[in-house]
Amino acid sequence: MTPLTSRALLALARRGKPGAVLAARLVGARGEGDTEVPGRHDLYRELWDEAAARCGVVVTELGDGFLALERGGRRRIVFDNQVPLDDPVTLRLAAHKTAAARLLGEAGIPTPVHAAYSIDDLRPARRFLAAHGRCVVKPAADTGAGLGVTCGVESADDLARASVRAARWSGSLVVEQQAVGEEYRLLVLDGRVLGGLRRRPPRVVGDGRSTVAELVAAENERRRAARGRLGLWLLALDLDATLALARQGLGVRAIPTVGGVVEIGTTVNENGPADNETVDVPPALEATALAAVRALGLRLASVEVVTSDPAVPITENDGVVVEVNGTPGWHYHAQVTDPTSAVDVATPILETLFAQDDRP
Repeated sequence: MTPLTSRALLALARRGKPGAVLAARLVGARGEGDTEVPGRHDLYRELWDEAAARCGVVVTELGDGFLALERGGRRRIVFDNQVPLDDPVTLRLAAHKTAAARLLGEAGIPTPVHAAYSIDDLRPARRFLAAHGRCVVKPAADTGAGLGVTCGVESADDLARASVRAARWSGSLVVEQQAVGEEYRLLVLDGRVLGGLRRRPPRVVGDGRSTVAELVAAENERRRAARGRLGLWLLALDLDATLALARQGLGVRAIPTVGGVVEIGTTVNENGPADNETVDVPPALEATALAAVRALGLRLASVEVVTSDPAVPITENDGVVVEVNGTPGWHYHAQVTDPTSAVDVATPILETLFAQDDRP
């Protein structure tokens, strides 16, 4: 992209919401919901049904993902993975990157160095990039599932495109130093870790004939046919994927060798069961995750922790908290490489809903 094109895209992104949406499309940002695999409601209905059978709970479908869970004259309403445990203000706070980072920092929890900026003024982000090197650009709030997030930003041109992409979701943006290490996801409920995963970016495997784009298209067809059982998101050849491929010396028209593994992007939200491994959570990482959830006042949350120093043994590594999600997608813990190792997180969530001292 030439500097003139960068300036033109930035100018377009600054013209309110319609301009931001159009500019984001020009740099390969996905629109809300258009890459989600059909079947989310069915998948979560199955997971709730399995937990309900273990707990003596009756499930009634209310439509469009809403379920009524009933036991002993008491009723709880859930929506797919979302449950009535945390209040709206706490959830909104957790979803706001800069506000959450401030509270985590005050609690002494390690987080990536970051800076806030806006689509109207990229100068703070440019200075940050010059000082810290490879960075991540993301919207400051109102997103989830990796929407608008671009990793591996290394140049001013990358920064401009990533900012345009993130501005599709919010004019307030965050740039942070990219954490390096293994990524772990810990699901926390009321001060205890229900399960842990080691997560890797989404991958495709070469067959010696197909291009990267063709391999991605084939994987997406598998996911559509599986209706969420192989992942709830399609693989997107967006800006994050473009930068990841470039670091591997590849483009979308490249033909990987037979058995060659290609990472499609850096963010892990679009990965599938083959990319998630159930693990026993090391005590140091568990302590970090519990402290992060406590600092934000959440009851149910997932915490994404990247090991802070490859030279430090994982058993002693407290990691860097890169995300705390108050509406976690807990289906990831059921969709793992080895299904026999999957941890049942739905049952304790369900039992907690009925243990609340609320009116029936």
